[in-house]
Amino acid sequence: MKKSIFIFICIWLLAFAAKAQTPFVSENIQYYLDETNHTATIGDGENSAWVGTDKPTEINIPAFVTYEGVQYDVTAIANSAFHRAGAEGWYDNPIVTSVNFATGNKIKSIGEYSFGSLNSLESVNLEDCTELETIGESAFSYCRSLTSLSFPASLTSIGNSAFSETGSLSSIVFPSDSQLKEIGRRAFVGLDPVYNPSTATGNISITIPKGVTKIEEFTFQYRTNLTSVTFSGDITEIGKEAFYQCGLTSLTLPSTLTKIGDEAFNEQQGNEPMIISCSAVSAPKLGGNAFEKSSRNMLLLEGNAATCGSGYSETWGEYFTIDGGITIDESVFPDFSKTYNGKSSFELPAVTTYSNDLYDLTITSAVSVVYSEWNNTYSEYAGID
Repeated sequence: MKKSIFIFICIWLLAFAAKAQTPFVSENIQYYLDETNHTATIGDGENSAWVGTDKPTEINIPAFVTYEGVQYDVTAIANSAFHRAGAEGWYDNPIVTSVNFATGNKIKSIGEYSFGSLNSLESVNLEDCTELETIGESAFSYCRSLTSLSFPASLTSIGNSAFSETGSLSSIVFPSDSQLKEIGRRAFVGLDPVYNPSTATGNISITIPKGVTKIEEFTFQYRTNLTSVTFSGDITEIGKEAFYQCGLTSLTLPSTLTKIGDEAFNEQQGNEPMIISCSAVSAPKLGGNAFEKSSRNMLLLEGNAATCGSGYSETWGEYFTIDGGITIDESVFPDFSKTYNGKSSFELPAVTTYSNDLYDLTITSAVSVVYSEWNNTYSEYAGID
């Protein structure tokens, strides 16, 4: 019996020793070393990994550290590792302006809140983390000076609110060979334009990687300088307010789309017309106010818009996507509405131009339009080919 207990204790101690991590400080950063696998994690997941007494202006993440002559690859950044790094109190703003990952690093995960609330952070070279797989919840939230993001192809998951409240972003880039499969709720939410207008100096154009199948609720909400979105893969659902109060002028909806949530594209900002390309085989189901209250004065549709519009008339009907082509806002082209308003069927003559102060719209070929719900209630738009 005693021998069995002894053997059990030995096995337990060996297992514990295998999991134990050795604390080690280098260049004011606290590491925890896995001496079995020769890897290092920055931080313990609860306390700040920055142990320096000064206020750093940059954080440099090495590819490896050396302890007692042995090299340890840095593979993870723990939760809260650099949250408000260098700040002496909550009202003392951190002055970190850059996070620099060494070339050839083997970082696989960036933990929750790890770089959160670094108000002065302007740049982070995530694209050089070529083995990075996950970015945790709120990892870079409230980094309000961050101007650009470029992600590595290896990334598979972006957590909830990972880059929320980053109001200065002017570029978000996913590589064409991106392995991304998940973008969390509020991951890229901007600043409420009513209370905190965006400080971004450029417009954002995004191509969502092909592995992402759903855009979660509020993902790009308030990103007022987001002007173009293309879905390259098999997106089936766009969640509630996913693009609420963006500045979209170009939107490409995929053939796989089946559902658009409440207010998903509501209240688009700006004055440019919004062009929608739609290749859906059957009309996606629309939630309440999916495209309502846009400050746009014109909505144009291209591609397979006929299928998108006519198949779900109780919600798409008010946009008058008929027989493919584009739609016209009667308030923008009064000559059109003056001629056709109130008619349930009509012929659009070829080579006819409707104009306003900003735009010219030319009908290049004759087309017949028949729509049973064409009436005063749904007379704001009229479809043409």
